[in-house]
Amino acid sequence: MLDTQATLQRARDDFADATAEKKYFLLDRGEAPAVVGCVGLRPMAGGAAGYEIGYWVGQVHANQGLMKEALRALVSKLSGHTLRLTASSANLASQRLAEAVGFELIQTISDAQTSGRYGVCDTLVYLRGAT
Repeated sequence: MLDTQATLQRARDDFADATAEKKYFLLDRGEAPAVVGCVGLRPMAGGAAGYEIGYWVGQVHANQGLMKEALRALVSKLSGHTLRLTASSANLASQRLAEAVGFELIQTISDAQTSGRYGVCDTLVYLRGAT
């Protein structure tokens, strides 16, 4: 819970900065409202046109289609922009999600990250061109 609170605070503090990541939180509207996940949107580095997207969903809410719905909505609002995201080669759910909302795998960066759970993993780079 403290990590979520810190992330919410940082998102609030960064919102007015045009170059900072914008975070959009998914909330459960049930009897006990909770943060389901988050989608982050940041201008691409190096002056390139478009945005980098990152996302996470809490394990208790995984495989319910909530993040897919949120990403589809965001991607549709950003249809005139190039979008990029990365996923670990060990994160099959994230790869399937990226492809389900229209991203294409364009690059594999070998041995780019280390996971305590999976060891050394590749980073997969996905792109969705402006439409």
